[in-house]
Amino acid sequence: MPLIRKPPAEASGSPASAPDAAAVFAALARGTDDERWSAARAAADLPGSVPALEDALRRERSSVVREAVFSALARIATTQSVEALLPFLRSDDASIRTEASDALLAMKDVAWPYIEKLLRDPDADIRTLACSLVRDMPGEVAVHLCCALLDSEADPNVCAAAVEVLAEVGESSTLPVLERCAQRFSDTPFLTFAIQDEFRRLCEFLYRRTGMTFTEAKRYYVERRVIERMTTTESSSFETYFARLRADLQGEVEQFVNAFTINETYFYREEHQLACLTSELLPERLKVKKPGETIRIWSVPCSTGEEPYSIAIWLLENWRYVDQYDIEIVGSDIDTDAIALARAGAYGKRALTRLPPQVVGKYFAASGADSWQIMDDLRASVSFTRVNIVERAETKPHGQFDVIFCRNVLIYFDDLSRRTAAENLFENLYPGGFICLGHTESMSRISPLFDVARFSDAIVYQRPAR
Repeated sequence: MPLIRKPPAEASGSPASAPDAAAVFAALARGTDDERWSAARAAADLPGSVPALEDALRRERSSVVREAVFSALARIATTQSVEALLPFLRSDDASIRTEASDALLAMKDVAWPYIEKLLRDPDADIRTLACSLVRDMPGEVAVHLCCALLDSEADPNVCAAAVEVLAEVGESSTLPVLERCAQRFSDTPFLTFAIQDEFRRLCEFLYRRTGMTFTEAKRYYVERRVIERMTTTESSSFETYFARLRADLQGEVEQFVNAFTINETYFYREEHQLACLTSELLPERLKVKKPGETIRIWSVPCSTGEEPYSIAIWLLENWRYVDQYDIEIVGSDIDTDAIALARAGAYGKRALTRLPPQVVGKYFAASGADSWQIMDDLRASVSFTRVNIVERAETKPHGQFDVIFCRNVLIYFDDLSRRTAAENLFENLYPGGFICLGHTESMSRISPLFDVARFSDAIVYQRPAR
């Protein structure tokens, strides 16, 4: 289905004029609740607005307006906005602490210089937040910071957060630190080791089903998810649960696989690749496309839909040829729960933090206190399917695409599964088509099939046109 450029109500409206900074700041300080909310949304697009937003947070009593102010600071995403947020992590109001944390998590890359300080903070909640920020840092840096924390940390919840990060990195060098931590917290269920044979059998089962590999260093990560599934299914022992899993009682295999997928994402994530899509990749594809022909874009894994919908919105907002081609966007994931949420198209405030207010207003409708529903026409223009990218029988029926976004999934595979996935995705690209990976991933280390394509906004990989 072609993309719908804008909602009907927008089509006849005149462009909004740029807001006056003085008027916005005055409304933010002295307006009604509605005026302050609108001013907070507008302030994110104005230079020099951080001090006014910080002042507004100190005196704001309306939770709705305060939420808009936090979102504005997150969208600005500068060191100044990080420093404005830090004091609110210590608020006596739990909702304010949560909103400040969410805002920081939405601009992790800007917050990185502050992480070491946050990891030494006397407040355990702040140290836990810092572990969440570490999650997206380069592997070596994340390992160094989390290992240093675990050797001295006394709070089990902070340790659990650090262990989650190390489990995802999966470096064998972290094992001694993890073992020492396990000994110190031997009476804490979510920090204890699983029995070796149980761990091995479980990982083999997961590998056969998904291609994902989990080494000894990721044992904590596996154990916590197994405990969650055992609790949900009321299994009294691992043996009872594993028998249930192998028999696939009540679709347990699907739920088990879903438990091991990571679905944390948000709209306009890695925006530089979206910019590259419209400035470089699509112009390259238009050399072999005529107006009216189909351009196919695949988001895999698509998680809960933020990425494929981001692609659709970005094209509508930034690509002048969007009306001249039939654009087909497909989102696919192995997690059926995530696909169901993607099809529903409802999102919380954190997922929308990076979107400009006018974009939220154009493509979403408020559906609750903290929920927004994507417009029906746009939702209908993106299709969703289940796929396991290491299974050719599942990828091949999807056909060929001009551009594939496959970000931050190959890092969870072993070498064989990576090569298999790469070969499958290569087959799913038209000759001359492009694939975009996560910023820590490199196709050059996985498969020789692709050419490196270096553009001003991003480095991507291309199936040779010949």
